Amino acid sequence: MQRLCDMCEKKFGQKSDLFRHKKTIHERRKDYSCDKCKKKFGQKSYLHVHLKTVHEGQRDYACKKCEKKFGIKANLLTHLKTVHKKSQRLRMRPVSEEIRTEIEFAQTPKDSSQMSQRL
Repeated sequence: MQRLCDMCEKKFGQKSDLFRHKKTIHERRKDYSCDKCKKKFGQKSYLHVHLKTVHEGQRDYACKKCEKKFGIKANLLTHLKTVHKKSQRLRMRPVSEEIRTEIEFAQTPKDSSQMSQRL
């Protein structure tokens, strides 16, 4: 039986999941706090990840392209998309685009005297 959040209509399979969702998302309650830095979290699992990655320095997810390490897999995935996919797109630019760019560059005036002639 699906349970529906009356505030955002998100569906949950378990009553406890719906309760946790309402508490952390809509009520913005943060009942779990870090003993070391007093940062607060809405879920116990978030506090656990914080302790492991921030205070214990656990970095289990390493980028195979640059060796940078991350404590959270989602951060590694974001890194791959923003850092390495961007450079990959630049390297894999279509040849036709490179040719067009070179032609456009060759057709642009090089000094102000050429510019007035084109106008």
